[in-house]
Amino acid sequence: MKWANPIKYKIKAAFIFAGLTALLLLANLLERNNVADLNKTMTSMRNDRLLPATFAYQIDHLLYENKLLLAINKSSTKIKANMDSIEIIAKKYEATVLTPDEAAKWTLFRSQLKQVPLIFSARNSPQQAALQEVHFNQLLLSLDQLVQIQVSESARLMDNGKKAVSSHILLSNLVAGLCLIFGLVTLVLLSLSHYSLHKPVKGHMLN
Repeated sequence: MKWANPIKYKIKAAFIFAGLTALLLLANLLERNNVADLNKTMTSMRNDRLLPATFAYQIDHLLYENKLLLAINKSSTKIKANMDSIEIIAKKYEATVLTPDEAAKWTLFRSQLKQVPLIFSARNSPQQAALQEVHFNQLLLSLDQLVQIQVSESARLMDNGKKAVSSHILLSNLVAGLCLIFGLVTLVLLSLSHYSLHKPVKGHMLN
């Protein structure tokens, strides 16, 4: 039954179209996941890395200002206002997502910060001044370690973002290549179907 040949080719072409549709749906799903991951990475980089680093620098600035105020025996009103500002900034920092290492170092910094009013209350004793200097340096070291964590985590997030972009490009190229191949195969099958349908019939040989 020669009439069945065109149908056979058309069925194959239909299966290819169905496979191509399924491939495009799968690619679309993977693409959405890649975009969601990339968006999550960029959001985390801003909210959990860039802002905490900014908070750390703000605290650092206020601590330095308090140190200068203590050195010139300025009124404690400004010092207390700075400490209140540090507390507000610290709560903003705590509202971000902390890594385990960051959480441990932040807990240490908070415990050091709580000792500031007691240690910095006396300013006349040389021993107290030396203790204040040591404690101040410890605070700055803790802040510096927290900033270094932000830098490391930002680099890790950047790597994740690059991987998501690379996956997007690879997937797009793969889908484009497969679409081209499937399209060519479909054209070949439809051409064979048309050829089978319109194949010229040889005339009977005369006796």
